[in-house]
Amino acid sequence: MLYAISLYWASSQSWLPIPQVGFDHQDKLIHGLAYALLSLLIYMALTKPTAWVKSPATWTIVLALCYGASDEWHQRFVDGREAEWADFVADVVGIVVAQLALRWRRKVVAADHKPV
Repeated sequence: MLYAISLYWASSQSWLPIPQVGFDHQDKLIHGLAYALLSLLIYMALTKPTAWVKSPATWTIVLALCYGASDEWHQRFVDGREAEWADFVADVVGIVVAQLALRWRRKVVAADHKPV
């Protein structure tokens, strides 16, 4: 929840001091990384023993996508900010890549623990 709140706070700012590292569309990379982390945190919460979810990966993707869409919509109302489809696409890419990496990791770990 704290991470989601910090994303909301960042989206509420008219300007954020992001240092330029020398390539175009750096903000898309930041969006992708931010939403990859969000999806990892959501997944961790949904896979706790007390979680009620039967398909945590699916629910993670749905929740993270909804949060990303609502974040872009929210930015429409912040002075100096705009809602951009390209930002949402970067969010989607970050979410999907993180979930694919988790799936790959689960398969590798499961393969390492198979009886010989």
